[in-house]
Amino acid sequence: MWFLATLAPVLNAHWVGKNVFTERYLYLPSVGVAWLVGLGATKLWCRAAARPAQRRALALAGVTVGVLYAARIVIRDRDWNNDIVYYTRAVEFEPEPSLILSLGSALADQGRIDEAMAQFSAALRLKPDLPQARRLLNDLMSRAKSPNHAVPDRAER
Repeated sequence: MWFLATLAPVLNAHWVGKNVFTERYLYLPSVGVAWLVGLGATKLWCRAAARPAQRRALALAGVTVGVLYAARIVIRDRDWNNDIVYYTRAVEFEPEPSLILSLGSALADQGRIDEAMAQFSAALRLKPDLPQARRLLNDLMSRAKSPNHAVPDRAER
């Protein structure tokens, strides 16, 4: 119940986008899952009271799972180094135009104009009638003093 009750507010929100199940929405709901895991572990521990070998096996299993989760956290933490690393990994995982635009914007903010233009062009290849990509690409081209390379509006094609 806890998991669903705390996740429900973001499940059908139009402002969330396609990445509803990202980490930031699952922190509070995961408390309910942790309670269930703790309850199950307590029940198993009590049942194994008469058998020390079972308790050692449960303890070993718990430590192993904990180490594996800690390793995954360390690996995932590298993806959050900065916006460019994060969006690059996100685009590798799910190449959707909104993520590509975010990567392009992060690149443009760091002055990596050519790379940013390549990202905006990639977004336009995936979704040709994406006005935000067209606007961002035109803005970068005008900043680079290349107005003759501006991307025409759909009506001009």
